[in-house]
Amino acid sequence: MVFNNTNFKKYLFVIIFILLSILFIGFNNIGEYLDITIEPHKTDIIVYLGGGGFERMKRTLDLYKQNYSKTGKIIFTSSPTLHINKRTVLNKKDYFIQHGISGENIVYAKKTRNTMEEILFVKSYMLEHNLKSVIFVSDPPHSRRIIVLAQSIANYRRNGLSCSVVGSDVKWWDKKYYYRSLKALTMIVSELIKLPYNYCVYKVLKKKTFIDWPENKHSKRSKILTKDKDMYLKNNILE
Repeated sequence: MVFNNTNFKKYLFVIIFILLSILFIGFNNIGEYLDITIEPHKTDIIVYLGGGGFERMKRTLDLYKQNYSKTGKIIFTSSPTLHINKRTVLNKKDYFIQHGISGENIVYAKKTRNTMEEILFVKSYMLEHNLKSVIFVSDPPHSRRIIVLAQSIANYRRNGLSCSVVGSDVKWWDKKYYYRSLKALTMIVSELIKLPYNYCVYKVLKKKTFIDWPENKHSKRSKILTKDKDMYLKNNILE
């Protein structure tokens, strides 16, 4: 029988070895694939993405104090408060004001529910205020999905916008040895699920948004999208 063939067994062993090697290499490098954060550089505005812990807020404040926001403004999204523990709840805007950021320089996107909505809000705000560059502050393994959503789906580059992600200084993250931390492993799994899911929903299925605003300001579609954009900003922004 073919299964008793010595050559067949050798080929099968080689195939299994190659597959296991690929799986091992992929597992070993998935942290570096998801973490595409860069060193900070001056941009028009800094965005503190909702979610995560205190590290994101502190990193945003540090960048602001080092004058990485050319406009002197920051945007923060999601919940207006941050639960440090069961007894301590910080109001994000109050925290920034107490640490030297003027209230008029703080923009709060109050109804953004997920990363896609946050990225769309930031895009619309930048286009509305003629800004060209942005730093997103988030946890490192979140950075790949941020850039994919911004560039491949929200079309930042096509609209003349540049973006990058600066990582929060979370102690649980090491892109080479992420598997040593349960928190890191949990986020890795979450991102590996959310990344293709978001791509399918917003790119393949093309969920209705004003992602492509503005392409042709005189087209009927652009006028509709502009109206949607204005309503979105009105409903979501609180400065």
